[in-house]
Amino acid sequence: TLATRFGGSPAGARGDHPAMAAGPGSSTYRLNYSRRRFTDDDIQRLRHELREAVYSYEEVDFSQNELSSVGLRVVLDVCRRCPKLRVLKLYRNQIDDGGARGLSDLCKQCPAIEEMHLSHNRFTAAGVETLVTAAEQVRADNQSPLWLRLEQNDVDDPEGVYKDLASRLRVCNRLDESRCTVRVCCRKMKIHLPFFNCQRLSRFQPNDRSAGGAGSARIPDNAEIAGPSFRVPRSEGQPAVQPRSATVTPKSAGLAPNGTSVWDPSRATPGAEKPSVWGAGPASAKTPGGAPAPGL
Repeated sequence: TLATRFGGSPAGARGDHPAMAAGPGSSTYRLNYSRRRFTDDDIQRLRHELREAVYSYEEVDFSQNELSSVGLRVVLDVCRRCPKLRVLKLYRNQIDDGGARGLSDLCKQCPAIEEMHLSHNRFTAAGVETLVTAAEQVRADNQSPLWLRLEQNDVDDPEGVYKDLASRLRVCNRLDESRCTVRVCCRKMKIHLPFFNCQRLSRFQPNDRSAGGAGSARIPDNAEIAGPSFRVPRSEGQPAVQPRSATVTPKSAGLAPNGTSVWDPSRATPGAEKPSVWGAGPASAKTPGGAPAPGL
């Protein structure tokens, strides 16, 4: 069976199906078949092992495989039998616009879904429009926004596509990373599209606003690609700028307000000592903290 071929093991005492409980990290609430090199042929054979009418999974993960829109049908068939489904992970596959309609229907059939991770696939602007439009229309006003990851697909001009969607749908590109979270939108929108302008065919860099678009935050290097729950570290989102210190230094202490040196040899009294920049004579020069001045 595929469970044996890909490192599976028999199901536990709960009576779960062997193929469904086999993936490392799988549990009663999570089905994990990520990183298995599943092709469409592989997952078609898996279909024959999926006999349960209802599953209790809240998360289904088939990410980082080699599934096209054909293989996606098997995954969606499983998802429809998961009434508690909240998270679907399909990033890093080969799914194109042919899968957009099935994913749209899933939004209607599993209204409790909260996250769909579809980055690094083959969706174009047409597939994105189909999916986002359907998801927005079935999302209730009192629900948390759908966290929809669609970056790194084949969307040309993502700035223009987002503007068009935002002009007629309640979508948000999550520019405010502090107030917009996975479960809350500060603008009360129904769909979150984080990092959407980071596409393979994009002419602009993630932070480029020169085209008049809204831009988007850079994906942090330490963020999981599926990353629903990560928070962008402040050091990633906002480069820290240290204020210039106001501490008196030897270079600046001897300057008058006009920038000239307060020690003018032409006006010095014969035999007078040059004043110390630390405010004390050379023999007893101290720093403001009481320690000997550097270099003295």
